[in-house]
Amino acid sequence: MPGTQLTPGTLFGELAPFTVLGTAAGTLGGFSAWRILAYPTKVDAALALFNINQIQLARHLIASYLNFKKVGPTFPLTIAHMTDMWVNGSVDQYCPLGTGCTPAQKWTAQQVVCYLRNYTMDQLLLSTDPITWVCTGI
Repeated sequence: MPGTQLTPGTLFGELAPFTVLGTAAGTLGGFSAWRILAYPTKVDAALALFNINQIQLARHLIASYLNFKKVGPTFPLTIAHMTDMWVNGSVDQYCPLGTGCTPAQKWTAQQVVCYLRNYTMDQLLLSTDPITWVCTGI
């Protein structure tokens, strides 16, 4: 039937950086990656459990993962980076240094989104050191 969705497609929790998270309650794992990409501001009853910063973070990480798949090993983020950005960034505790951050050095979901949008989405800015860049334009 036209207009009838028969499957949600690939779920957020089925993408490589996020498979470790599964579809447990409290994650976006059970939501369609397409839905998160295409309709990030369309919050319905199911997505109302998540704040817009978490949804935007998931959206940008999905895009980063797709870019990673296209670009290959020269992409500045690894699967481990993206997993860490989701696990810790979604609760405003991402440490861009990897470990040893003070509370003031930890990034919020908004800061991770800003980093992804301004650093990894532009081919001209790609480098092999993604962690030294700091987002100040939120």
